[in-house]
Amino acid sequence: NQAVSIVERCPANPTCEYTCADENGYKFKNGDCSKLLDCVPPSGSMAAVTNGQSQKASVALCPNSPSQTAGDPTGYLYSSCPTADKTAPCQYYCSDPTQVLSPGQNACITPGCSGTLPNSASKCFDTSDSGLVAAGYIADIPWNHVETNTCDPAQKCQYQCNPGTTFASNDCVINSCSDSLPPDYKTNLCSSTNPIMQNHQNYTILDNSCSTNPGNNPACSAACKNGYKKIGNACDCPSGTKEQNGICCPLTFDNIDGSCQCKLPSILKNNVCACPDISIMDPYSHNCICPEYSALINNKCVCAQHTELKASVNNGVTTYQCVCNWPSGLSHVDTYNPTTNTAICQCNDDAVWQGSHYGFAPVCVRSWGHGGGGGTTF
Repeated sequence: NQAVSIVERCPANPTCEYTCADENGYKFKNGDCSKLLDCVPPSGSMAAVTNGQSQKASVALCPNSPSQTAGDPTGYLYSSCPTADKTAPCQYYCSDPTQVLSPGQNACITPGCSGTLPNSASKCFDTSDSGLVAAGYIADIPWNHVETNTCDPAQKCQYQCNPGTTFASNDCVINSCSDSLPPDYKTNLCSSTNPIMQNHQNYTILDNSCSTNPGNNPACSAACKNGYKKIGNACDCPSGTKEQNGICCPLTFDNIDGSCQCKLPSILKNNVCACPDISIMDPYSHNCICPEYSALINNKCVCAQHTELKASVNNGVTTYQCVCNWPSGLSHVDTYNPTTNTAICQCNDDAVWQGSHYGFAPVCVRSWGHGGGGGTTF
């Protein structure tokens, strides 16, 4: 009455011992026979590639590892087959030499360059996005911009911007001239076939006019016009001239119909606009101004009725004024109408009006303390 027992291997002299039926897929485990299960490859079986797509990873069972197990059939993935415990079941490895075990993912991946290569960019080398495993990479790395002529053959996923572009905001932006155009009334933009070296490149003002050959003009260049000259890197009116509605004119000239001319009634004398007769030019309006209480008639300054022209010299400078003439020392202009060029004179406070008598014209006479007509007008 010996008890039956299950053993892994039959003893030399068996007595009621049994072994598991291998031919039926059973294996001895923990004192019992368990059904053998096929190993299940690791669940992480997809691999990222450089174009952003995915491909099936190359996962294979290690040569000495059984493909069935009485325990958990879930396969365990190694970068390469282990040298110890080589006969443990369900041991897998990355069989494609271009793939590597990704830490923490339990998957074989093809490391690549993540992100998007800018449209106006070029890989540093044809192999920049391949052979990452051989270069020692075990995970994806982002595309990395480097300056022109600084590519490193030992590095992967490097790119540089194409000629005519500038790296900005993680992109290669096509170079363009600055949005801040020089004023069009001062400059002509020059046509150029030369490359623009940076984005929003500032305009360069040329010393001379634009060349008719675009290849001779720098990119983003302009030339001064309408009398403006290059001063620094801008177009301004040169010394002895001033801006007159979009063109540079000599100080006494005006912009008349788009050209520098003398403003009537002034005329050109010795390359300077000069006013006629005794009128003088207002420095701002360039109008010819006659003395007070007079008007320019037929290019002559004519004093208003009841006034006469009086000249005075001070420090060698002659000035003119129109004064009441009945007489000038005892009267002054009370009101003046520039439209009709007429004036109303009034006697000073110390004078009185004396009407016409004894054949003399009416005048203001000094009152000598007498009462009477001080302040009378005529």
